[in-house]
Amino acid sequence: MLKWNKLGRIFDPTTIKDRPWLHEFAQCTSTIIFDDFVRVYFSCRPPKDANGQFVSYTSFVDFDRKNLKRIIRVADKPILS
Repeated sequence: MLKWNKLGRIFDPTTIKDRPWLHEFAQCTSTIIFDDFVRVYFSCRPPKDANGQFVSYTSFVDFDRKNLKRIIRVADKPILS
C-alpha cells in the first residue's frame, strides 16, 4: 500500500539561473523511480519572445531517493530542442 507524504515545494525552476530555457514553471510532471534516484520530467518555458509568445520545453530533475528534498541533478538542456 502506498503511503503519501506531502513534502511541499521541492523544486523551483526560477532558482536555476544558468539555463535560460528553464525560466519558469515545472508542470505536467511524470516520474521514473530508479535504484538511487527519482527522475521527474516536467514542462517548463523560457521568457516570452518579442511577440509575447511562449514555447514549452521538456526537462527533468533528479532527486535523491532516500531524501526527496535533495536535488542531485537538473538537466543541462531540454530533452528535445
